[in-house]
Amino acid sequence: MAVSFTSSLRFNPVKKLFLKNFGVSIHFKIKSYGYAAAYKYICKEKPIEEVLHSEGHSPLSRIKTPQTLKAMKTFSQKSSAVKKNERKSTRRRLNLVTSDSSSDGENEVTVMEPEEESDGEEEEPREFLPAKLKPLEVSEFMVREGIRTRKLLMYVAKLRAKNGERDLKAFVVTHSKKFVNELIESTWELEDSEQSIEREKMARLDILAEALHGDCVESCQQHEWLRCAVSILQSNGINVYVFAAAIRNALKNGRGKGNNVLIVGPTTCGKSFLLTPLQLVFNTFSNPSNTKYAWVTLEGKEVALLNDFRWSQECIDWKDFLLLLEGDTVNLPRPKNSFTTDLTIERSNTVPFFSTSIRRFEFIGKGNSRDEGETAMMDTRWQVFTMTKKIVNPKKMEPCRRCFADLVFKGHEHDA
Repeated sequence: MAVSFTSSLRFNPVKKLFLKNFGVSIHFKIKSYGYAAAYKYICKEKPIEEVLHSEGHSPLSRIKTPQTLKAMKTFSQKSSAVKKNERKSTRRRLNLVTSDSSSDGENEVTVMEPEEESDGEEEEPREFLPAKLKPLEVSEFMVREGIRTRKLLMYVAKLRAKNGERDLKAFVVTHSKKFVNELIESTWELEDSEQSIEREKMARLDILAEALHGDCVESCQQHEWLRCAVSILQSNGINVYVFAAAIRNALKNGRGKGNNVLIVGPTTCGKSFLLTPLQLVFNTFSNPSNTKYAWVTLEGKEVALLNDFRWSQECIDWKDFLLLLEGDTVNLPRPKNSFTTDLTIERSNTVPFFSTSIRRFEFIGKGNSRDEGETAMMDTRWQVFTMTKKIVNPKKMEPCRRCFADLVFKGHEHDA
């Protein structure tokens, strides 16, 4: 236990009192360098798991790798040499007074002791430079504390600095935002690599089946999301079992002609409501920006959700879009200042596409020209569901992965 006193005490009686009444031997230090220093003293000879922490305790565990025995010996030797030189310097600074000896004619040297400092002023605690952390040390600390975002890392750095440990704060402010974000991404990509490999071996329908055996979200009482989804489909004349079969087909077979799912209709008709839970179940590519580098993060995703999507030539070339949806190999541009090659989506990458839009995708060429043939080719890539009925007095409802899985597996016993 570390306790900070606000005034001077008779240390020895207090030490004996604690030992007699509580069986605890306590150690006193004249100077205090903050709570972090006391915390280090408490934890220096114990694994962090054996130290009892109060609820909500700041994450002050050691980040810097402890010095090796050789390094500690070297530091000790250097410290001894520094102290020896300081003693020599002190003797040189002393006032030397010489006088003639009347008895033997030799000189006597009188050493004048330096005056002691006044006790009236309290010595302020020294400001130690924060330890210089290595990226690997910060990476291991983030895994230990479960830190997955830069915002949380900065919050933890502030808490540590507030308690006297400024090492993490120094690391965050002296490294760029890009560097820190890449470190966090690489850290958790490495940490989750085993689970990622195991997940890649699973079929998408098996992943969805795991969600089916899970629990609903807290706000979903008595499968409310499922009841609303069924009601939306039925009110628009869409057969629930046909819709569920289309989703299962896309998940099972991946991108290809007639496999991708598109829901079209006016605003506030429930299009996004039906497909948003995909993001809770799968590692999802969502909402590309309207630039030629919009598809950079598509690689490695399990499904693609183009919510409220509008095709444009700036986002993706029409021909590339057709090839992408058909299941063929396609090359998509990536910024060359970050990547050496374009993004290649191989034929073996079967990521299925789900989309919502106000209408079917229509080819618009130069001068606002239309081409019915191109538009018809696009239609063959999708299984389209058209919704016409707007929802009266819509309310916000949290998506539920368990109810979504229940909806998708309706009628699956009839699959071939």
